[in-house]
Amino acid sequence: MFLVVVAALALIHQGDLNCKAQENVLDLSQLNSISIGSNSSAASDLLDPSFWGEVNAATRQTFLQLAPQTVIGFLNGSQDWRDWLGNYSANPPPWLHDGFIDKVNSGVFQLGSAALGSKNAEQAASTIQSFAQAASSYTLAAVDYVSLNGLTSLRTYTDTGSISEATCVSFPAQLAQLYTDSVDSSIPSQLRAKYLGKAIAITELTVLVSGSDGLTAKFSGALDKVGLSASWDTIKPFLSEIGTKVSARASFLAFSLAAKLAQRFPQNAVWVTGLTADRVESMAEGLKQEGFTNDAVEQKISGLVQAAGDATNPDDVAMDADVIRYQAGAGLSVKIGSQDRIFEYTDGQTMEVIQASFLQKVVQGFQIGQDTVLAVDYVEKGVTVYHEYTGGDNWNPTAPSDVAQQGDIVSLKMQVLTRDGFVANLHKVSLVNYVGKNWVSDRTDIGSFALNGNDLSMLLAQDPAVQGIPDFVLHGTVDQKLSFIRGDAVLQFGVLDIFGKTREMRVYHDGYSQPSFGIQAGSPFLPAALLSYDGTRLKVVYEAGDRVGFNVATIYESSPLPLYSFGQVDLADLPVATAGASNAFQISQVTFTRPLEKAMFDAGAPYDLARLGVEIAYKVGTENLGLKDLVINEPSQIGPDLITKDDAVVVQARFLKITSLYTQQQIQDALQQNLQDMLGELKSDFKVHSAHTGVIVLSYTDANDNIKAIVLEIQKSP
Repeated sequence: MFLVVVAALALIHQGDLNCKAQENVLDLSQLNSISIGSNSSAASDLLDPSFWGEVNAATRQTFLQLAPQTVIGFLNGSQDWRDWLGNYSANPPPWLHDGFIDKVNSGVFQLGSAALGSKNAEQAASTIQSFAQAASSYTLAAVDYVSLNGLTSLRTYTDTGSISEATCVSFPAQLAQLYTDSVDSSIPSQLRAKYLGKAIAITELTVLVSGSDGLTAKFSGALDKVGLSASWDTIKPFLSEIGTKVSARASFLAFSLAAKLAQRFPQNAVWVTGLTADRVESMAEGLKQEGFTNDAVEQKISGLVQAAGDATNPDDVAMDADVIRYQAGAGLSVKIGSQDRIFEYTDGQTMEVIQASFLQKVVQGFQIGQDTVLAVDYVEKGVTVYHEYTGGDNWNPTAPSDVAQQGDIVSLKMQVLTRDGFVANLHKVSLVNYVGKNWVSDRTDIGSFALNGNDLSMLLAQDPAVQGIPDFVLHGTVDQKLSFIRGDAVLQFGVLDIFGKTREMRVYHDGYSQPSFGIQAGSPFLPAALLSYDGTRLKVVYEAGDRVGFNVATIYESSPLPLYSFGQVDLADLPVATAGASNAFQISQVTFTRPLEKAMFDAGAPYDLARLGVEIAYKVGTENLGLKDLVINEPSQIGPDLITKDDAVVVQARFLKITSLYTQQQIQDALQQNLQDMLGELKSDFKVHSAHTGVIVLSYTDANDNIKAIVLEIQKSP
């Protein structure tokens, strides 16, 4: 609440008058002690008609700049305001219908005539001093009351509009200094005339609004009659903004609306009038922004005045104003408070938040009580943010701190976020192999997303190309609706592998920053760091959850059968005892058909060897044993490494990499021990599964680095 004195100080301080910080007081007692000396050569200007011509011009200019910041500006600009004060004031000011400026001009003319008529500088100076001292018994409280934005100012502005470093907190001291400087011979005559004109204008304003018969007393009494005395300080800044941005008549209509609501809701008068004035000012600003004429804005406010008669709740009309602004295309104006809370209005104790009933009026498809993800445009920030409505009468979003900060005023435009809208807003995602996992790309860029029905497709480019594949398309089947988790809208989709199993994944997006991915690992979803494809396997590098590090999930997009070629089947001379096996044989030679699997084998990491082992077992089961619907499980998990869909056959697979340092006996011992261990695992599988047959596929390297595979079929004991 400071525009009046900002304006006044702008008039006072033109870059050539120092602004001294003093105690902030409202009384004008300092005027009683000013001394306008007649010995100064400058005092002789008070006898110069041309000097008074400049004083008159400065006085008029000052009034023209100050009056709009007070109720006087409304009275000057609108017959409605004048009629209202005339109707509700027992004895309205005599200048009300003649015009305030004429009254001021008359006063200045009389003062100038008295100074000029004195015929000597001493009497002229005494005339000015008496005029100033006559106001010393008043305070600025009356001016503050009718000032639409109060009397507090901490800064002044030069003619260029730049902020001065001077800090001014004492308006009375400024006024006294103006009178003193008006006869300071060190100051040029033209500038002294301006100072005196400003001082006279401010003094005249103070006198006219002060006292028992001044404007303030009459205006206060009129406010009392319409129930707005307690609300006046709250609503007048909003009325000022409406008057400035639209018209004095628009401010009067908003004032009439406040009066009507104060009478309809007397117990909540201060709250309802403050809230409504705030929202009407917001509406007026938005309509002007959208190109509405002053007449059109006035008509909208007039419609709200009519609607107030049927209001059943204190915030009904405020919401109507918000709806008008929103439907005009300007969005909902909100403020950002502490803890990034979004709200519409507060009086310091109570806060008006966004009501679900408002959303239902303006957002297509929104239903009160139904969990909804909203796409919210922060218009001035140029950012879209996803928010969640979880039901209830109110919507209480918080703004991301990197989008809006406490004190910001922003316009919001909302729409229900659909799956199509979510996918359309996904932009390029770059995933980097920062954990150094092998056999995947260093970087994968997801350049585009598309949704066709329930089919989500993503175009991924990997660098470097893996197994000669620079890019690929990943498909997934999306859930029917979005969810919302910790600030992100979430689209869940399942990736179907060649075995008919679906691995659930998620895309997380807050609307404006880079999307991220997750993959289901057990019951939780864990953050995914990288997606990579080698022509057979989609590999997902993801955080290990409670454990430190990263895991790799493998989803088979195509059959691993072509990755290996087998030599002949050898039914005799197995290097291990096979007692108890219903079928036993050895693949004499396993050969990798691609460089990738050969590199995985050469590196010899346990997980990589396990992955190769289950894929060899898959080929054995499918081509050598004729198993139908065989499914590869995750080799790092407990249980069978492969299993048929009907749970009839379980398979344990291993890959034992033996070096040339092993003796033949050591090789046989290692093979026998591993087969024994795998047999024990089969027995455990038989207890859990209904399988009647178990298969052991033990791949190994012989002393000559040839890869072979021992295969045993074991029947479940009755």
